[in-house]
Amino acid sequence: MAVVSKQVNMELAKIKQKCPLYEANGQAVPKEKDEMVEQEFNRLLEATSYLSHQLDFNVLNNKPVSLGQALEVVIHDVYLSSRDRQILDWHFANLEFANATPLSTLSLKHWDQDDDFEFTGSHLTVRNGYSCVPVALAEGLDIKLNTAVRQVRYTASGCEVIAVNTRSTSQTFIYKCDAVLCTLPLGVLKQQPPAVQFVPPLPEWKTSAVQRMGFGNLNKVVLCFDRVFWDPSVNLFGHVGSTTASRGELFLFWNLYKAPILLALVAGEAAGIMENISDDVIVGRCLAILKGIFGSSAVPQPKETVVSRWRADPWARGSYSYVAAGSSGNDYDLMAQPITPGPAIPGAPQPIPRLFFAGEHTIRNYPATVHGALLSGLREAGRIADQFLGAMYTLPRQPTPGVPAQQAASIEPKALVMYWEPFTPMKRDRASEKSKQTRIHCSCSFDLAMSCPMEAVRKSDIQTGLASVTLPTGLASVTLPTGLFLR
Repeated sequence: MAVVSKQVNMELAKIKQKCPLYEANGQAVPKEKDEMVEQEFNRLLEATSYLSHQLDFNVLNNKPVSLGQALEVVIHDVYLSSRDRQILDWHFANLEFANATPLSTLSLKHWDQDDDFEFTGSHLTVRNGYSCVPVALAEGLDIKLNTAVRQVRYTASGCEVIAVNTRSTSQTFIYKCDAVLCTLPLGVLKQQPPAVQFVPPLPEWKTSAVQRMGFGNLNKVVLCFDRVFWDPSVNLFGHVGSTTASRGELFLFWNLYKAPILLALVAGEAAGIMENISDDVIVGRCLAILKGIFGSSAVPQPKETVVSRWRADPWARGSYSYVAAGSSGNDYDLMAQPITPGPAIPGAPQPIPRLFFAGEHTIRNYPATVHGALLSGLREAGRIADQFLGAMYTLPRQPTPGVPAQQAASIEPKALVMYWEPFTPMKRDRASEKSKQTRIHCSCSFDLAMSCPMEAVRKSDIQTGLASVTLPTGLASVTLPTGLFLR
């Protein structure tokens, strides 16, 4: 996203990590108490990791053990006052926020399987709104608005997408194409009866992965005031709930925009409960918490409010994926695998993949993130280009567990692209046209590192923002964009 931020002129601001906590009675949690409970929280997580990876406590009564179950086991032997438990529950709520689900649904063994791939650097917020990213990426594309997909048909000879006008469902559109890239959220894929029908139905290995994986829920309440009444030097402050059941209710308030705006988070069990409550009640609860912290006279009525309900949203059915108990990182790999229609007709060419998948729920190393969704799109764009436009060479690939051998053989990655410095698509296109070189799409599975030998890249081209790579005899030279993507 650092590369994208430079391309679309994001206004980034560093988030200060200081986060004072306030108890249910409005009193600030003493710093020493906060630090002590946080240390115990981290120790408890380490204990659950030991249970899972050293003692192999991952199955109980023939059912996979959840992180929540394991935490209750290790907490049992720890003396906690009611006040300590309330503060500890705040940290659990923060963990439920990160995973968009109650801890009781997370896989003990695999919930943090992507931790080793976390990017370094400061946490940042986008002052001019994250919408600047999709707006910039959509520039120049033919996007059909108010058009809902109802059916995807895929055969050995091509695909058809049947869609309807959301304002007049009697108006139907049929789009014919060589391939379909499905970026439907996992929540929509899980929906029953299905919102989108696939013909033929998705294979069992794909639908099983859909069912095993979790799709969480995280909701937000935006409060716009006419003035700032909180400490402007902090970006975050927390509200400690009075019970374990309500620990995720409005547990964290963000002030990220240097404006009189607060954003409150609702996580865990509370996120689902809140969707059945009116906006007025939710906003009233927010104001009651704020008045308890800052005083009744200091807190004005908000000028405007927005309450999200992601589970009820028919275009999302939730927020982002998580590794559910009984699932693992392998299911992300299965979700990423394209589908090849079959079986092949005798005498006909070997079928090729026609239905491809992208989205945060298809990228094992960066799930539940915007950059993960973006990287998965680049991955599939490269895979489709390799399939239909050809690639420089074929790379061996280890089979993915659960995918039939014939299916896996048809989806080998065929090339990799090495990127150098951040680029803008407009400059790249002009430079490619000016150089009179043939630019084809060659890219990659991000499972592998750099492909092109260093000596194949001319130093002068690096300075001009291009990288020309020498290809085998008979192939045109390839102009590569710049920037570095490694998995």
